[in-house]
Amino acid sequence: MGAYLRIGALTDDEAGPLPTVVDGKSLEGMEISTWRTAAGDIDVLHYLRDDLGERLRYDDLTVRSLVIEVVGIDVQLAGLRDIVASKRFAGRDKDREALPELERLLAQDPS
Repeated sequence: MGAYLRIGALTDDEAGPLPTVVDGKSLEGMEISTWRTAAGDIDVLHYLRDDLGERLRYDDLTVRSLVIEVVGIDVQLAGLRDIVASKRFAGRDKDREALPELERLLAQDPS
């Protein structure tokens, strides 16, 4: 999928050609990373935080997660409520900008 690490200080033309290995070992060394792919950007996080800033355990997240199939591979995604809580806690401009749409989707979620 042509993945490369998105680096804030670099343009796509600068970051794209940098040598990058996408494997478990390299991902393990990054708490948070954003990858640009042919299918769009993807954030990889080791954990999410709740509204109070507490780290959510993997077991806490999996019971509320969603599994979707992407090109024949099952991908487990954090639940929308957990994503919204994490964005509320983070409080960055881009997170605050995303919240109205995410909260609208959350209001439509029957679960």
